[in-house]
Amino acid sequence: MKKALRILFRLVVVIILLGIVAMIAIPFLYSDEIKEFIKEDINAQLDADVDFKDVKLSFFSSFPDLRCSLDEFSITGRNEFSGQNLVKASEAALDFDLLSIFFADREIQINEILIDQPHVNLLVLSDGQANYNISKSSNSDPATVKQEYSFLANLDKYQIKEGNLNYVDQQGGTRIMAIGIDHSGQGKFTQDLFDLKTKTVINKLSYGNKKVQYLKNDRLEGDLVLGIDLENGLYRIKENDLRLNALRLLAEGTISDRAPAYDIDLSISAPGNDFKEVLSMLPGAFTKGFEKINATGLFTLKGVVAGIYNGDTGEMPAIDLKLEIKDGTVKYPDIRGGISKIFTRGTIAGDLDNMDGIEIDIPEFRFLLDDEPFEARVHLENMESDPRFDGKIKGNLDLNLVHKLIPMEGVQELGGQISTDLEGKASFSQIQSGNINDLDFGGVASVDQLIYDVAGQPSIRIRTADVDLTPRSMDIKNLVGEYGKSDFTGTASVENFLALVMPETTMKGSFDLQSNNLDINQLLTDEEEGMEDTAEDS
Repeated sequence: MKKALRILFRLVVVIILLGIVAMIAIPFLYSDEIKEFIKEDINAQLDADVDFKDVKLSFFSSFPDLRCSLDEFSITGRNEFSGQNLVKASEAALDFDLLSIFFADREIQINEILIDQPHVNLLVLSDGQANYNISKSSNSDPATVKQEYSFLANLDKYQIKEGNLNYVDQQGGTRIMAIGIDHSGQGKFTQDLFDLKTKTVINKLSYGNKKVQYLKNDRLEGDLVLGIDLENGLYRIKENDLRLNALRLLAEGTISDRAPAYDIDLSISAPGNDFKEVLSMLPGAFTKGFEKINATGLFTLKGVVAGIYNGDTGEMPAIDLKLEIKDGTVKYPDIRGGISKIFTRGTIAGDLDNMDGIEIDIPEFRFLLDDEPFEARVHLENMESDPRFDGKIKGNLDLNLVHKLIPMEGVQELGGQISTDLEGKASFSQIQSGNINDLDFGGVASVDQLIYDVAGQPSIRIRTADVDLTPRSMDIKNLVGEYGKSDFTGTASVENFLALVMPETTMKGSFDLQSNNLDINQLLTDEEEGMEDTAEDS
């Protein structure tokens, strides 16, 4: 009996050793077949060039699947996008069902995809051509497409590590940059109905268009569960926990695939109600030291996004966003003074595909800055064809204290006092017409010991300046200041001064300036740099 057990034990050991040897040897024995499948088959299906430096095959990291790792993986465009990388990654790994490779009657199945350090560049040209439309089957029969991509049918997990994304839409004027992307998703993709569970972290997210920068280097992180109905093209948000900087957001609703468009019905809210959350959205505020800010107060945020999104026609959904802040305070423990009694309410509403239909209304905005009152209001409408504004600003600002409480990116020094009492109501067409009788604008302002120093630019100092505004002109008296190494004193009177915000409108004026030292080299250098920036932007 003992002899039989010893023989059985040895047999088991031999089988295990043979299995380990097979697991090591099989990837090398079949490496050529794997390489041929990846390069030839994928390149045949794409209107782009897929390449990689080396292939590594292993059982151990993904047993019982076969892991195929492609080092220095890249997808490069053709034709108009020749030589431009669509994707470039240090590694792209795919976990194959091993049996599906060995048996001809089975379709090759990929169970998991891992992409490490990808750099993704998405580009839409002014004529609408996109570098990511690389599938040769994009215009084929749906049944054929489904058959050609059936090797992904068993995919149930994917992961992106330390990725970067750059999206530029020259046609729509939109740009998105995302740096430091860690994202993973898991779901039963073989089923028509399943939940997709995702985790996402983006260290720096920027989003804007030619006119407005909505996000700049903001942090996004969150968990999201989507209920997916593939048969009906319906995607429902079931669970989510999202944070934009410190702002916690909650989203609900559905997105329906109505190819080539999407029917969107979403609502968003901020369940936290903590004023410090919304404070983190100010440019430059969510940086090192943000946790030291003593910020209190309540805020509410509610919004709806509803309608059709169609990238081909430019149709966009409508939005209705409401924000209110009450009893807000901002103070650092080591800084004397602070901001208190912050109150504001505002709305943004209208169709996103028609800027004339968007209205921005902030009827109240007030606070105390070191016990000095400040108040403002603004209403903007018809912003595409003939922008109209109605606003008021009144109060005293200690810019040194403002800069300490709310740091601004790139600003090395900001100081001085500004006192304002301005009110205006006009449209751009009224300004262009030059008919001052149609304008309702006036007020006074003064500047005392202002300094504005931005990295890489000459500093600006306005020691004194008194400004008087009327519909007819902007008169500046007692002007004393420096720009870099140049000093100046004098007076000025500018007609049609609102043309400052309208590049195509002529502005006239007279200046009486004196200078003891004028650095022409510095002035010319700054002008040339400005021209270069303009050329790059265009």
